[in-house]
Amino acid sequence: MTEVPELGSASSIVARIWREDPDTLPRAYQMARRYALGQTLQEVGDVFGITRERVRQVINNETPWTTAMIGEARKRLILEREAVECEATVAWSHANPGLPISKAVADLGIPESLVRKHLGRRLSWHERAGWAGPERRSDQELLDDLVRFYRETGQTTSTAYARWARSNEVPGPQTVAKRFGSWNAAAAKAGLKKTAPIERDRRHSDDDLWAMAVEGVRCGKFTAREFEDWAASVPGAPSFALLRQRLDGGWTDIREEALKVIHNRSVSDPVWVAEVSRVRDWEAFLSHEDPLDHMRAARLALGPSITMARYAEWAQANKRPAAMTILRRSGKRWAEVVEAVGGTPVHKQVRIEDGELLAWMRAFLESNCGAGYNSYEEWRVPFGAPGAGTIATRFGGWEIARSLAQA
Repeated sequence: MTEVPELGSASSIVARIWREDPDTLPRAYQMARRYALGQTLQEVGDVFGITRERVRQVINNETPWTTAMIGEARKRLILEREAVECEATVAWSHANPGLPISKAVADLGIPESLVRKHLGRRLSWHERAGWAGPERRSDQELLDDLVRFYRETGQTTSTAYARWARSNEVPGPQTVAKRFGSWNAAAAKAGLKKTAPIERDRRHSDDDLWAMAVEGVRCGKFTAREFEDWAASVPGAPSFALLRQRLDGGWTDIREEALKVIHNRSVSDPVWVAEVSRVRDWEAFLSHEDPLDHMRAARLALGPSITMARYAEWAQANKRPAAMTILRRSGKRWAEVVEAVGGTPVHKQVRIEDGELLAWMRAFLESNCGAGYNSYEEWRVPFGAPGAGTIATRFGGWEIARSLAQA
């Protein structure tokens, strides 16, 4: 007769029964094993041709365990196993950002229902439509898409194209921008715009911006807020606002392309994929250029009274950084920057011109921080911008001022 397994904790009881070779076990132990593996007493009885009550009696009287002990141990072991599976699933998710759930099922050997349960809030990271992405389209096909988009909608913005592209199942504005250098360059080549925009001096190339997106997503920064906070903590890295502005699209589309690069699913040029996959030394991008040098040049050209509106016009004509870039790099408010180069700042008691107020409004709207009154009040503080109440009063309402700034 087979040696009786030693008694132990509830979990070890079931674990020991599971390890036993069923072919060498006496009938009572085979019943206990089946019950420990999840069969009901009725199902066990059906196998041996006896009633469920008789199965209970055999297990209780002819093994070291009772059905109550096995049932309780089975529940605890299941919980222990689920905890291990949950830990493994979350670890897999961190190691494989964006891969589909079917891959987790194959890698972990866990049913899809349990994978979904264990992922919890991370489920959305792996539950995305259109994973494989569209087939690579030629340059001419992309330009034809742009022409068709313009004919059907009459619009030329990348945001409008993103919506149109999704509904027509063609590559989005990021693919177009990468292929032709920028969204505006592609639009100009397709005839949607007369000329491509003047390129400004840049510390970061578009490839650098994509490399930042790839690095952030690889680190698990999936939401816009997570990525923005992370990017702000990396010295020398491009800001999230710059990334969205230059890559012509929303965060979701940028993240999708980054995931394809990470998992070797991108249909883009392999040379480009290799370049944006290269890890950057972001601190090397820290510019030693004094942002006030641009303000000094503006002071010589415009005189001592330098408003944001006047500077914006001058900067665009002379390929200089935008006013918001000057403020961000210097860490100063506009009045402080003007004073630092010997200019005359606009003080509160002096009436601010309408153009100046609209310049602040446009800078706010371009920052992607929102469009509402309260959002502006939060945004303006570090820049020393006029209050939302001042703008609303001057133009007869906040919405009216916003419309004028967007015109």
